[in-house]
Amino acid sequence: IAAALTEEHADGSDDEEEDHYPQILERNFEVIDFLKRFSSPKVVRICNTLLSTYDTNSETTNHCIVRMLHRIAWECKLPAMLFQASLFIKFRNILSNYE
Repeated sequence: IAAALTEEHADGSDDEEEDHYPQILERNFEVIDFLKRFSSPKVVRICNTLLSTYDTNSETTNHCIVRMLHRIAWECKLPAMLFQASLFIKFRNILSNYE
């Protein structure tokens, strides 16, 4: 048995080690498909809730909220998801505070 094992590995190859390497597959990353996963009423509702405290949020937080809503409306071509009275009221309040 020892002679058989020695003959198998005499050429330096080890068939068992080759079986342990994972297969790597390359795929294209579509940004729009990734963004569409965030285009849901739940995400809009969370953004709406976060905008309730816009005056105490950091500037970065408010920027990210508005950017997410922009991506949903324009990049994902789903502006109707933002047609919510509560969101319009928040935008009106934000704009009236800056006048």
